Amino acid sequence: MPGQRDDETKRRPTSTKKAPTRKFFNSVEPTFSIAQPKTQQLQFLDNSDPGKNAVVRKKAREWVHRNKQQELAVKTKRAVAKKKYDGEVEFELRQERMPQLDVLCDPLMNVAAGRPDPFETFPKVGRNVDHIIEYFLTSCPEQIPCSDDKYAWRPRQPSLEVAKNNSVFSNMAESYVSFVLWLYATTMMRDAITKECLSEETLYFYTLSLRTLQKIVNDNSQVESDAFIRALSCFTACAAFCGMFEAAEMHCNAMLKAVALKGKGNLIAGFRQYKPFTQKVMMWCEFGVTVYNRTLPKLPYTPPPISEPLAVPLLLEADRLTVVTLSSIPPVSDRFKTVFRLLHQLSLSQATSPTTPNLFPRDKKKDRAVLRPMYDMQWILLQLSAAQQIAGHEYSKVDVMLTEACHLAFYMGPRALAPQMALCDSFVTGLKKALLSLIEDAESPQAASSTGDAPPILRTEPNIPPVLSLEKNDSTIHTISTSRTLDNVVLWVLYIGTIASSANSRPEYGWYQERFRAQVQAMGVKDRDDLKQVLRLFPNTEGSPYISMDKVDHLLSGSDT
Repeated sequence: MPGQRDDETKRRPTSTKKAPTRKFFNSVEPTFSIAQPKTQQLQFLDNSDPGKNAVVRKKAREWVHRNKQQELAVKTKRAVAKKKYDGEVEFELRQERMPQLDVLCDPLMNVAAGRPDPFETFPKVGRNVDHIIEYFLTSCPEQIPCSDDKYAWRPRQPSLEVAKNNSVFSNMAESYVSFVLWLYATTMMRDAITKECLSEETLYFYTLSLRTLQKIVNDNSQVESDAFIRALSCFTACAAFCGMFEAAEMHCNAMLKAVALKGKGNLIAGFRQYKPFTQKVMMWCEFGVTVYNRTLPKLPYTPPPISEPLAVPLLLEADRLTVVTLSSIPPVSDRFKTVFRLLHQLSLSQATSPTTPNLFPRDKKKDRAVLRPMYDMQWILLQLSAAQQIAGHEYSKVDVMLTEACHLAFYMGPRALAPQMALCDSFVTGLKKALLSLIEDAESPQAASSTGDAPPILRTEPNIPPVLSLEKNDSTIHTISTSRTLDNVVLWVLYIGTIASSANSRPEYGWYQERFRAQVQAMGVKDRDDLKQVLRLFPNTEGSPYISMDKVDHLLSGSDT
C-alpha cells in the first residue's frame, strides 16, 4: 500500500556517512588509550604468491597466541587483586574479633623497643652491633665512672634522663674512629670477663681499629681531634683492664704526645683545649696505667666541679664512721684519715646504711655528687702508692698493706669493676706481698719477746673473747681493745683479698683462704654475725655487686659447709 511504504521509509532513513577506507584504518587510535598506541601496520596478501596459505596460517597462530597471553595476564592480575583484597578483609575482621587491649607503654618508646639503633644513625662498621650496644648499656663494667649510660636502657624514671654530654656511648658514636675503637674495647672487656680468648668479633673490630687509626695517622688530619683522643683513650683503658699493660702504656704515651702536640709542646695547655668529656675520658683512662705502675699521672690534677654536694646527713655519718675506723686499727699515716672518709662517703652513697636510712634518694642521680670524692680518692691512693715505691720511705708496713687493700676495695666497690679484670691481678699480688711482709715481722723473735705471747695474726686458740664489746641490738660502736687493732685490720684486708682472688680461681686464692680461716679462728669469729661486727668497723660493702659475704661463708667455723 502506498501509505504504508511511506511510513517504513520514515522509520529507516538512509545513512549519509561514507564507508571507512583503508586510510582510516591505518591511522585510527582509540580514544581511551593512556599510553601512546602502536599503530598496527596492515599487511595485504599477494594473490600471485604461491605460499600465501602458509603466511595466512602463521599470522593466524600469532594472533591466537597473543590473545591467549593477554587473557592469561588479565586473569592472573584479577586473582592477585582478589587474594589481596580477601586478605585485607580477613585481617580487618580478625582485628575486630580480637579483644581490645589497653596500651601500657608510650608509643614513642615503642620505636626502639626492638633495636638500640632503629633508624641506623650510627656509623656503619660492616656488621650488626645491636647486641654489643645492649651489653654495654646493661652488663659492661663502667669504664668511665659516673657516666649516664647506665640510665639509657629502657629508662622508666624521668628524673634519670640521660645527658648526652655525659654519656660514653653518645660521645663515642659521634665519629667513625671513636665508634670503632669503642666497639673493640667493649668486646675485649666482655671476653676478658667471660675468659674467652679473643673471639672472632673482637679480632674483627681490632683489625678495623688498627686500619682506621693507621689511616688517620698517615693522613695527619685528625690527630689532634677529640674523636682521635677518645679513641686512643679507649685503647688505653681496654688494654689496661684486660692485662696488656705494655700495650696500654704505649697507647697512653701516644695519647699524651697528641695532647702535647695540640698545645704546641705544652701538655697542660693542650689538655685544656679539649672538651670537658674528653678531658674526663683521658684522666680516667690514664689512671688504669698509673695504677698498675704505681706512679703519678702525667695529666694535671683537674678535679671536677662540685655541682651537687653530698647530703649533710651522709657527710656527718661518714665522719662518725671514719673516727670509728681509725680508732679500730693500729696507728697509720694521716693521709688515711682522708682515705677512709672518702671511702665511707662513697660506700654510704652506694648503699643505704641500716642505722641512717635514706641518706641518698634512690630515684635521684648521684653521679654529680660522688664524682669529686671518687676522683680525689683515686689521686690520694696514687700518691700513696707512688711515694711507697721510693726507697727509704717513711710509711709503715701497715700503711703499705692498707694502701693496697683500699685500692682493691675502691675498685671493686665504688668503681664497680669486676674482679675478673686483669687489672685486679696487680692488687691481689701486691696485697699478698704486703701481708707477707707484715707476717714476717709478726713472726720475728723480737715481736714475740716484746709481748710475751704469740703475735696476734698467728694466734689459733678458738676460745678468744669477741673482738667488739658490742651487743647485737646496739647501733653504736663502743671502745675496742687496743690489742685487737691489728687483728681487725688484718681480717678486713684478708676479707677483701679472699673475695678478689676467688674470681677466676687465681693462684693466690688458696693462700688467702688459709690465712682468712686461721684469722677468723684466732679472733673467735664463728658465723656471719660475728664477721659483720668486725666488718662494721670499716667502709660498708653491702651495696657493692662484687663484694659479698657469701663468698667466704664456707671459711667460717660455724657454717654448715
